Amino acid sequence: MARSKAQQRLIDEALDMLESFGITIGEMTPRKQEKTAVSFLTLAGMRPGKRWQDAANVDNVALRTRDMIEYMNAHLGERRSAGSYDDVRRVDLKPLVLAGIVVRSKPDAAQNNPSRGYGLSVDHCAVARSYGTRVWNARVKDLVQRKGTLEDMIDTKKVDRIPIDVPDKDRVYLSLGRHSELHKKIIDDMLPAFCGGSEVLYIGDTARRKVLLEDKKLRELGIDFGRGLIPDIVAYSRSKNVLYLIEAVYSSNPFTPHRKLEMRNRTSGCKANIMFISAFHDRKYFKRFVG
Repeated sequence: MARSKAQQRLIDEALDMLESFGITIGEMTPRKQEKTAVSFLTLAGMRPGKRWQDAANVDNVALRTRDMIEYMNAHLGERRSAGSYDDVRRVDLKPLVLAGIVVRSKPDAAQNNPSRGYGLSVDHCAVARSYGTRVWNARVKDLVQRKGTLEDMIDTKKVDRIPIDVPDKDRVYLSLGRHSELHKKIIDDMLPAFCGGSEVLYIGDTARRKVLLEDKKLRELGIDFGRGLIPDIVAYSRSKNVLYLIEAVYSSNPFTPHRKLEMRNRTSGCKANIMFISAFHDRKYFKRFVG
């Protein structure tokens, strides 16, 4: 689907924002990501030329799904059929409504009430208006702590998850699985043994990409990963001035020469020395990839 650079930039910003709000973008197909982001942008009244400071909430803009299709086709590079309004409601808006990011303008009205529309929640819109400013990180962190995330709503007790105690930080929880078990081994055993004194700046997860992200500290080091493929764990040793990029290799994605070159290009502004580490459960897994 052909879009202008300005339209694509807005979609990338919306996806980054939704991920910060706790939507599990990584579980979606690329097309589902686009449709979710475009729905969010539509209800925010965003299009090329508009600033996030001017984003609209449900008190300013409340659109029916038919009206949403008209807007996204006109301003955001979509080519949606007028008859796909039910897909917008049932599929595209569903995670945003469940998470409380999108709310109904008349929550007590009948589902088929033609005057009922959707809009951004007042709280989420207020934070969205700070996107790209110095206060964005603090405001989104406060919002998530107050409101929780969709993942928290689904699993408020965080059962059936792997807890990891990150030194000098809050406990984090990863999805069950061998990949997450390896994450835990890296943080509990490998980092203290071989990267002593390093601070964990990023932890990814198979279900939720950003479990822990020290975005400000990464930017101070000259790192901005953007929306590309990020190593599973990133740690930094201030005493050695070494940034450790660590892949927890279970079924794929060890550091290859091509992957290293890609990461070097994306971290060319880094002020620290970079060490690439592919971590395996044991020699048996290592032997699968050593060739």
